[in-house]
Parts: sequence; C-alpha cells; structure tokens
Amino acid sequence: MLTPVFIVAVKLFERRKPFYWYLQGLADTQQLIGQDYTPPWYNSSPNQSRIPQVSALHWNYFLSLERDFIRTLDYIELTQPNAGAFGNEYAKLLLLICSEIDVIAKLLCAQQNAQAKADNINHYQSVLTAAFQGIDTVKVEVPRYKRIIKPWQDWGSGPDSPPAWWSAHNKVKHQRDSYFKFANQENVLTSLCGLLALELYLHGSQSVPEPYPQLLDCGFPDNVVSGRKRTLPGLT
Repeated sequence: MLTPVFIVAVKLFERRKPFYWYLQGLADTQQLIGQDYTPPWYNSSPNQSRIPQVSALHWNYFLSLERDFIRTLDYIELTQPNAGAFGNEYAKLLLLICSEIDVIAKLLCAQQNAQAKADNINHYQSVLTAAFQGIDTVKVEVPRYKRIIKPWQDWGSGPDSPPAWWSAHNKVKHQRDSYFKFANQENVLTSLCGLLALELYLHGSQSVPEPYPQLLDCGFPDNVVSGRKRTLPGLT
C-alpha cells in the first residue's frame, strides 16, 4: 500500500508533463497502487484502449527527435545542394527515427487489424494502406524552408513498395561501410516527416497533440481532420 506522502507526491507530479507519463509505469501493477488511491491516468480495464496515453509518450519522443534534427541546421542549412550531406549525426538520427517508425507502425497495425501479421515494412504497407486509403498522399510541410514532403508516396506504387528513405535506413543499418552516404539530410528529413504522419494517425481524430512541432507542419494548430481545410487521408 502506498504511503500518504507518496500519494501526495504522485498527485503533485500528475500536473507535470512529461514526468506525468513516466509515472504511468508505476501504475501498471496493482500491488504498487494499493487499494486507497488510483491515479486518474491509470486504466484498470484491459478492454479499454490506452492509445491516448501511448500516443502522448511517443509524441514527446518525436518532438525530441525533431529538436535533434533542428540543431543540425545550425551547421548544415536545409537546402537542395545539402540534401546529400551525410555524417554520423544523420546516421544516428536516421536509425533512431526509423526505429520509432517501426514501433508506431506496429501499434497502428494492431489498432486497425489485430489479426494481421505486421512485422516488417511491407506488412505495414498492406495493413495501413487498407486502413487509411490515401495515406501515400499525406503531405507534411516545412514552412520555414517552403518545402512540402510526401513521405509515404512510394506506397502508392503498388504492393511491397517501401519508401526510398526506409531502404536507405536498412542500408545504413546493415551495410554502413558501403552505404554511409545514405545517412544524409534528405533521408533524415523525409523519415522524420514519415514519423510525424504515423504519429498523427495513431493520435486519431482527437484534437492535435501538443506541444506543436517547431519545424514540421501538418495543419497545426487546427485539428488535422478538419482544420484549415486540411485532411488526414483515410481518417474519419
């Protein structure tokens, strides 16, 4: 059973995101919670969706990755001549971003079709293009640099069509000695846009998650479903 002091501490920290979300891990076993206090964010029903909580955890991680990419712009400007600039920082970001895409895609596939096998990029394409028609057309803007990116457009080419940046990530991950040049600015930016798109699909038709991204835009701060006449393809 939790002591009164600990309960007060939990109540105070509930108001402090992101630590708020880390406390959720303490709530996952009933013996830690005890019988006297159940935090309002704890979902005790196994049949009730916990996607809002999960979405917030991953949203904060996305924002952290975006900040890391923004820092690189102090040294390498986001322009077409620099699209092929590559290095260790881009390699690190590309691997981290695509690893998170792997996680989010699995969550989305399980949410949309729990019976489907989804453990690689082609499986994700099969499940998500069926669930969200037009996902290959989703656009992410980079207003500061007047760029519009369609990170999942390769999925519109037919089955088993992984995005070019995903294939580049696999090359960097497994054959870096031969394909280090694929760890470049363009692949990192496009994969980050791809992650944002999946984050928004995971968040669903709720109001836009906050805080908003600093670099990328997909209809913020209006609702991504109906605001500014912008739509998230296939999301109803």
